[in-house]
Amino acid sequence: MNSEPLSFLSSLVGGRARPRRSFTDPFSSPVPSWGNVPEADSEAVPMAPLRRLRSCFFDDGPHSEIREGDLAKIRRKYLIHPSLGMRSPTEFERAPDGGAGEVTIYEAYLEAGFQGVIRSLIDEVSSFFGFCPSQLTPLTWRTLMAIQVLGELHGFSIGVHEILYSYYFDPLANKDGFYHLRSRDGAPLVEEPSRGVRGNHPFGDGWNSRYVFVKIQEPVGYPTSWRTMDVSRPVSFAGEAVAKLIMGIPRRFRWVTFLVSREALRHSRVWGLARIGGLWRPDPARMPL
Repeated sequence: MNSEPLSFLSSLVGGRARPRRSFTDPFSSPVPSWGNVPEADSEAVPMAPLRRLRSCFFDDGPHSEIREGDLAKIRRKYLIHPSLGMRSPTEFERAPDGGAGEVTIYEAYLEAGFQGVIRSLIDEVSSFFGFCPSQLTPLTWRTLMAIQVLGELHGFSIGVHEILYSYYFDPLANKDGFYHLRSRDGAPLVEEPSRGVRGNHPFGDGWNSRYVFVKIQEPVGYPTSWRTMDVSRPVSFAGEAVAKLIMGIPRRFRWVTFLVSREALRHSRVWGLARIGGLWRPDPARMPL
């Protein structure tokens, strides 16, 4: 792939693909939400209020294996633009310890396609639930990215309603502070191919030992500090219609390996680009405000 379009990438994290509208929750909570999600086209679906379970005290987790001298190699390997602020953690810093205006980015996120902009669907989901995007597992990042690309390629507007119709979130059992996306009733919007198919990424168990801190543009809808949240939510039937239309797309076009391939990503807006006048240029809808 020609890396020239990537030079136009915004140097800041936090771009959005579409504007947000207010979301009406009839079960309002005295605890403020960290962001708004789009209204359903018909009626608002009741959602449980967001409740913080406790103050955030996590196991420190492993120190990052990535050193300052590794950053140039990482930028070249994943085509990260030099203007994106990135640093390796100090000896005493762990993943939840990023400084002001920073988020933790795992190398596994880079393998999943991250190149400088937190995708709007990841942003939207994190804002709704009230956790930091860094608390999502790499496989969850990969799945949400694939869903967003699928929607863009086929003209569907996919948001929290569609996600909560087809999926739910669970705390990750063996790594404190992380959340994992699971399909309801075994009918996911996008599918990972069976093992042995080239491009299938299980990421392995050691993915949380390789991370960097990336500078973001504030303010953002999601919190940058880590926290434990109640992520239980009922099915959102407001997303049923779109979800069923998506399920009608042939399975081979809903494979995650296809949707996060460079060929598919370069025809979507998740890399912060749009085709303008025959050339790939920064998408005005994704530029920081």
